[in-house]
Amino acid sequence: MSIFNFFSQQGQVQYGQLAAYSILYSVPVVVLYLVVSKVLGGAFALSGAVKG
Repeated sequence: MSIFNFFSQQGQVQYGQLAAYSILYSVPVVVLYLVVSKVLGGAFALSGAVKG
């Protein structure tokens, strides 16, 4: 719902604030992925899944 705040009454988009907001929203997800992948020892790499 707060993304709606980046649109003005005239329909113009505040791209700088929208980009900063999207980066701040995606950083925790990336950090969580890095921590979980480090703990699981790279299990997300599908090592050994393909027989060759």
